[in-house]
Amino acid sequence: SQEPVPCRPAHLLPVDPPTVRGFGQAPKPQPARSSSQQQGAFLQQARPCLWAIALSLSLLGIGFLGLGLRIWQLQGRSRAERIGVFRELIRRTPLPALPLPPELLKQPPAKLLASWRVPNPMDPEFALQEHDFEVALLEVPLSAELLSDRVDEDDELRLPIHQGEATIESQQDLPSELRRSRLYRASVPADRLLPSEVLSGTSSNISLEEGLTGQLEIYLPDGRLLLRHTLEALRWKQAGALVVEQHVLGRLCYALPPDGGPWDGALVSDCEHGRGNPVYLPREQFAREGGREVEVVLRGRMDPYVHASEVTRGCSNCFGKAYGEVASSDQALSCGSIRDTISGGAHADAGVIPRMLSWLEPVPRPGRCFGPPQRRFQAQGLFCLSLAFLVAAADEVLSRRRDQRLKLFISLALFLLLSAIAAYAG
Repeated sequence: SQEPVPCRPAHLLPVDPPTVRGFGQAPKPQPARSSSQQQGAFLQQARPCLWAIALSLSLLGIGFLGLGLRIWQLQGRSRAERIGVFRELIRRTPLPALPLPPELLKQPPAKLLASWRVPNPMDPEFALQEHDFEVALLEVPLSAELLSDRVDEDDELRLPIHQGEATIESQQDLPSELRRSRLYRASVPADRLLPSEVLSGTSSNISLEEGLTGQLEIYLPDGRLLLRHTLEALRWKQAGALVVEQHVLGRLCYALPPDGGPWDGALVSDCEHGRGNPVYLPREQFAREGGREVEVVLRGRMDPYVHASEVTRGCSNCFGKAYGEVASSDQALSCGSIRDTISGGAHADAGVIPRMLSWLEPVPRPGRCFGPPQRRFQAQGLFCLSLAFLVAAADEVLSRRRDQRLKLFISLALFLLLSAIAAYAG
């Protein structure tokens, strides 16, 4: 008996009977696709990727907007917190914050006497050579150039700075006497502090192979000792992975407590965050650059410059002008490492995800050492959302649609882009 043939509706196409291929018979070749068909198939496969990109950009934009609107906050201080801490530190500072005993704060002397003693490498008995110089008082108003930051219209608390000759006055402002950095500074030619044979490298004294030790002493006008520091004027330091070369003293900076002293220079605080004291430079650099000066700086431990360096993690002293219009010997001498300056190394030893998220934090940047304003995060969020709508519009184009959705996506993308530009510019 024959099996019944299944009925098939008339509106459907007939089904071809299965072909039986014999043993060893090659399969029937399929017709090749045209280039337009291949391109269309590729575009259809790319559409899910476009929507995934658009979704990722949308989530990133919402995250930035949340930071900008302070709905949530990552680890690390924000700009407002840094400014608030800086203002409070200045407000609690005794007036003025100088590296002097309390009885000299009201009428600080214009100059301090300093003495430097170093052995003469050309003397058979290695006799001491003494050089005297003066350390002069310098007063620098807190400015945008000194702090490497400026007042922003979105700041809840303003930076206590001067802008040119005009000072911002408001109920938030601190007394003008507190908005100044006072220090004692001297720039002494290197050939006055160190023998020329040491600077040029022509000395053959074998004792130089172990270093050259000198002693710095700074005295008050009445003859009392304020600071003494015994240190190496010539030191062997690592200059590369497998390179060790001689370095020469280039800068000394001390942050002294307001207790009068005398102080041991090896035990007092440094002036800048992430920058040790003393600072050395390669001797070859001294030999190439004739007339280089050695910088000696005395600051108060409560000086606004020192506070700013701590709050900004070394950014202000690295990118700001520490002495106002007075040129320094070398800006790099007061600048710490790039990691300490920019991000403080907070995520250097962290895992992969914390390091990926660290760039979202409002860390100090050159020109914005107290952190970026909140509107910068708002601008970044709006920009990411505009890119998301542009990707969605591209998907509509690939699907060959020309309906109202395409116009809507393009309009929203342009609106958000203009909003991002306006928010960034303030």
